[in-house]
Amino acid sequence: MLSLRRVNSGQASSYYTAEDYYLQDDAIGQWHGETGKSLGYTGTIKEADFQKLILGQDNRDNPRFQIQAGGKDHKHSAGVDLTFSAPKSVSIAGLILDDKRVIQAHKDAVDKTLDYIEKHYTNVRVKENNQVRSEYTGNLLAAKFQHVSSRELDPQIHTHCLVLNMTINEDRKVRAMDYKAIYDTKLLLGQMYRSELAANLKELGYQIETDSKGLFELKGMPQKVIDEFSKRTQQIEQRYEELKEQFPNRDYSELRQQAALETRKVKDEPGLNELKNDWDNQLNELGANKDYLLNELKAVEQKIPLLSKDEIITKAVQIATEHEAVAKEEDIIRVAAKLGMGNYRVDELKIALSESKEIIHLQNNEYTTFEIVEMERGIINQAVSGHNQIQGMKLTTARAGIMDYEIDKGFKLTDGQRDAVMHVLGSNDRILAIQGDAGTGKTTMLDVVRTISENQQNQEVVGLSFTGKAASEIESASKISSRTIASLLASQDDLKGKLVVIDEASMVSIKDMDALLKRCDEQTKIVLIGDTKQLQTLGQGEIFASLQKHEAVKTVRISEIQRQKDADYKDAVVKLGEKNVTEAFNKLERMGAIREVTDRDKRLTEITNKYLENPKETIIVTATNKDREQLNQMIRNELRNSGKLDQTAKPYVTREVKTLYGEEKFFNENYEKNEIIVTNSASVLGKAGSEARIIGVNRDKNTITVDDGTKKQDIDLKQHGNELQVYKQTIREFTEGDKILFLKNDKGLGVKNGQTAFITGIDERGTLQVKMENGREFQFNPGTQYKYITHGYALTDYKSQGQTEKHVIYHADTSKGINYNQAYVGITRGKESVSIYTDSTNQLKELAGVEQVKTSTLNYDLDQAKSALAERLAAIDAKVPKLSEDRLLGKNQEFDNNSKRTNDQEQTKDMNRSKDNDLVR
Repeated sequence: MLSLRRVNSGQASSYYTAEDYYLQDDAIGQWHGETGKSLGYTGTIKEADFQKLILGQDNRDNPRFQIQAGGKDHKHSAGVDLTFSAPKSVSIAGLILDDKRVIQAHKDAVDKTLDYIEKHYTNVRVKENNQVRSEYTGNLLAAKFQHVSSRELDPQIHTHCLVLNMTINEDRKVRAMDYKAIYDTKLLLGQMYRSELAANLKELGYQIETDSKGLFELKGMPQKVIDEFSKRTQQIEQRYEELKEQFPNRDYSELRQQAALETRKVKDEPGLNELKNDWDNQLNELGANKDYLLNELKAVEQKIPLLSKDEIITKAVQIATEHEAVAKEEDIIRVAAKLGMGNYRVDELKIALSESKEIIHLQNNEYTTFEIVEMERGIINQAVSGHNQIQGMKLTTARAGIMDYEIDKGFKLTDGQRDAVMHVLGSNDRILAIQGDAGTGKTTMLDVVRTISENQQNQEVVGLSFTGKAASEIESASKISSRTIASLLASQDDLKGKLVVIDEASMVSIKDMDALLKRCDEQTKIVLIGDTKQLQTLGQGEIFASLQKHEAVKTVRISEIQRQKDADYKDAVVKLGEKNVTEAFNKLERMGAIREVTDRDKRLTEITNKYLENPKETIIVTATNKDREQLNQMIRNELRNSGKLDQTAKPYVTREVKTLYGEEKFFNENYEKNEIIVTNSASVLGKAGSEARIIGVNRDKNTITVDDGTKKQDIDLKQHGNELQVYKQTIREFTEGDKILFLKNDKGLGVKNGQTAFITGIDERGTLQVKMENGREFQFNPGTQYKYITHGYALTDYKSQGQTEKHVIYHADTSKGINYNQAYVGITRGKESVSIYTDSTNQLKELAGVEQVKTSTLNYDLDQAKSALAERLAAIDAKVPKLSEDRLLGKNQEFDNNSKRTNDQEQTKDMNRSKDNDLVR
C-alpha cells in the first residue's frame, strides 16, 4: 500500500528525529535520485545534511540553490512522505520466517517506483504571462528510511520516502518541486509498487492471491496468522468503515490514508531481536510455528489461467472506457496491473499498450479504441448525410394541425413547443434534435406530434428512452407507445419507416445510439429530445451534445418553462438553466428553500418529517443508494408508528442489482453463493439474457459455478466477468400502504424500471394488489413471479430525471460529490415548491457551478493515429467524409463555454456505482 502526506520542515525535524522515526541507529536512511547525485548527496544519510535540506538549504553552500527556507518558524514545505507498506503476509515471511530475500524484494519494488516517479512525474511550476504551468525536470531527491514494525508492534515492512521539496530545472538551478502529478497518479504508483513486489516474490517461488482492489497476499499464509499480526490494520479498518459511512463517495485509498493518520500513535519501538521473540511467542500461542508456515507456503500452486499481455491490455482498455470515450494511460495501466498482478510489470504493460494494433493513441497519453472512433464518427456521418433525404410534412398542414389541436385542448402552445412540432413534422432530415430545458412541456409537444401524425396518416410514432420511468412518462402524457432502449435492442424489432422519438437523449451512449441506427432504414426519422444541462450518459461519449456541438443536426430549443407555478421558484429555475448559478442559489436562499444541517442524521430526520407533511405529492431526490435506503427506512418507520402503514408486514426475497465497477467484475471475491447472474452476451450460458444461480465460488481458480436449472457450468471470470450482470437477493418487508419502486422492465406485468405504485392489499398467498400512478391496478406475487421491487419513497437523481411532482425535496450532501447537472435535475422536479437540505450551502454553490462533461473522440485530431495505423483507419475514412474532421474540431469553444471537466473516475466511483444500481433496464 502507498500513502502520501505533506510535511513541513518543523514536522520533518522534530517528528522524524525526536521520535527516532527515521534516524535511528538501526534505521539509517539512504538517499535516492538524480538530484542527489548532481548535488553530492548519495549513499547513507547524514543527519546534518538532512536537517539542512528539509529547510530548503544546502549543507555545502551549493550556488545552484534557489529555494527560500521557511525561516525560524520552520514552515518551509520539506516535501511529501511516500510510505510504501508490504502486505501483512509478506512482512510475516520476511521478518518471522527470516527470508531476507523478501525484504530485498520490497526494497527493489520501492526503488523501481521511485525511479518511475522521477522519470515521469517530477516538475516545477513556471509562471509565464500571468499563467502558471508545470515544467518537467526528470529528477528528485528522496530520503528513504526502512522500518519493520507497525505502531502496534506487529511485523510490518515499510519504507518512508521523503521526496524533498527540490528538483533541478533546465537552467540547472534547484527549485521547489511541483507535486501535483504525483498526487494525481498516486493510485497508479501504489499499484505499481504492489505489482513490482508481487512479480519479485513470484520470481522467488512464492505464489500470490489477488483481489479487485489491486491488493494481494502470499498464497498459503493462514488467515488466522495474518489476523493475529494485523492489530494496526484492524484499527485502520474500523476507522475506515466509520469514515466510509460519512464520505461514501471518497476514494478507497484516500479514506484509508485518513483512517491511518487519525488512528496513529507514538511508536515506542523496542529492538528487533525483542520484537522477533515476541512474534515467535504469538505464533506459538496460535498453535503454529515457522515450519508450519513454510510448509503451508510451499504446498500451494497457482491454478488461475494466465492471460497474455495483449489480453490484459484489451480488457483494461475496455474497463477504462466503460464510462468514457477516452481514457488516460495511467487509468489503463493501473487496471492492467491489477489484472496481471505478479505476472507482468508496469514497464511491460506500457510497452504492450504502445504496441497494440487495436488501440488508438490520441494525444497527451490518452487512448481510445477503433470501435469508439468508428461509432462516434459513424453517427455524425449518418446525421450529416441524412440532411434533406426524406419528405417532411407540408408546413401548412402542420400549422393547421397545431391550430386544430389548440382548439380541441383549449390552450395555446408556447412558441418553443410550436417551433418544435414544426421542426419534427416538417423537417426533411433523417436525424434532428430538440434541446428542451427542464419543465418546458416536451411531452405535451409530443402529444401534438402524435395527434397530427395520426390524423394525417403519416408515419407511426414510437417512443424510446434510456430509463423505464421516462418511457412510461412519454406514453402517459403523449399516448405514444414507448419502451426502453435496452428493451428494443434485446428484441428483434426494427424501426424501419417510423418516426422515432428518443427522450432524455443526453443519457444515451454512443454504443446504444450506434445500435439504434442499425435498426433504422432510409425512411426512419429520429427525433432526439433532451437537455444537455441534465444528467449525462453513464456509458461512453456525449453524443446528444456532440451532434449539436458539431452542427451535424438542426436543433430547435424549447425554453419557456411550464412546470413551475410559483413565480420565485420559476425565476430561480430560469437562472439555473441559464447557468447563473450564484444568482439562482441567492434566489433560493431568499425564498427560504435552502436548509443547512451539518449533522447527517439530523438532516435525514428533517427530510423525513418534511416528506411526511404531504407524502402523496412529494418526491425526494438524493445522490446515492445508501441515502435512498436510509430515507426509505426512516419514512416507513414513521408511517408505521403513526398508523398510516399496516403494522403487519410480509417478508419477501427480492432482487436488486449488485453493481460491480470496472475490474471488480473479474475477481470472484465480489461474487457470493445464491446470487443471480444474467448474461449480456451469447458466449456464456448460450444466449444473452440467460439467468443462473451461483452455487459455488472457487477462490483458487477465480471461477464461479452456476446452475441455470438444466446444467451446471464453471465461468472463468478473467475471461467473462464483463459479460455478467449480478443480482443480490435481499429480504424486504412490505405491507399494505407501502410505496414500491419497480427495478426491472417486465412486459408481462406491464411495468418499467423506475415506475412506482402503492400496495392496496396483500392476500394470504402473498400476492400484492397494487395501484400505479396512472391509476392502473394489477396483482403479482414477488415470491413466485416478479422479484425486482424495493421501497419507493426516496429516489436517486438518475431515477428522478424525467419525473415531476408538486413538491420536491432535494438532498444535496456535498461530501458525496455534486455537480451542476445533478443540482439542476434535483431542483427542477417540483411544480409548486422545492426544499433543499445540505450540509454546506457555500460548498453546494461552488460544486453546482461545475458541469459534468464527458469525453469524446470527436474533439481530437486523428492525424497522429492515422499515420501510425493508416490501414485500419482507412476503413473509418471510407465511412466518414473529411467533412467530419474539419467540422468536428472547429465547433467546440462556443459550446464549451462555462463548462469544466470533472471526470476523476476514482473520486466518482461510488457515485457511478449508485447510478448503475438504478439503471437496470
